Amino acid sequence: MAYDEGIAGGLRDVFSRRVDAGGKKMFGGLAFMAAGIALLLLVTGCNKIYGEPSSIQINTADQISIKDAAIIEERLRQHATSFSPSFNFNRMAGKTLVEAHGAPPEAAIRFLLSHRGIFEVKAENGDLWFSQKDIVGAVAAFDSEQRPALKLRLSNDAGIRVARLSASYTGSKVSAILDGNILMVATVREPIGNGALMITGVKTTDEALMMTTMLKTGALSFLPESIQVRSRQQ
Repeated sequence: MAYDEGIAGGLRDVFSRRVDAGGKKMFGGLAFMAAGIALLLLVTGCNKIYGEPSSIQINTADQISIKDAAIIEERLRQHATSFSPSFNFNRMAGKTLVEAHGAPPEAAIRFLLSHRGIFEVKAENGDLWFSQKDIVGAVAAFDSEQRPALKLRLSNDAGIRVARLSASYTGSKVSAILDGNILMVATVREPIGNGALMITGVKTTDEALMMTTMLKTGALSFLPESIQVRSRQQ
């Protein structure tokens, strides 16, 4: 989706007063960053767009639960291309049809719905440090080398646990894992005492934004067998 260059120019003037702020293209819009965190995503257009996804078919072995449908809807809403998106679910045995207005681009739909969203950080001996259930804050960010990353904040209990474990595991390795796939492996160099971590290994800024959404909405109880997306035609 295109953004308005006039509005973008005005916002650049405002954000130029901060030396750490700039514009980065995300989802066809423009995201303004400060201290490595996305503050604002500028997009335009609230009307139907020809070629945008209009229906999504999620094929599953069984009928999806109401809870899973709510998670899917929230994921789609967080990355919608309209200020007033709508998603109507028709849950049936073996498939779910979603009639959509303002849906995310097809690539985003497939990423958001092809991941359960089970996130874990484990030591090399398999000990679990924390999971997505322990995360109380997640934002897309950039590391010191301007690579996409996730900035996480843990609950008090999880923060205490990670501080204790990181003190015991200094010099060893831990892995950040999403749906069984390793995102990154890091060496513990010092105790982590403030309950805040940065996870790298994310390919793009778009993926970082979508992963923060998955961490916030919680994990799906299933993985779709396939996803079919149909676009609105003129």
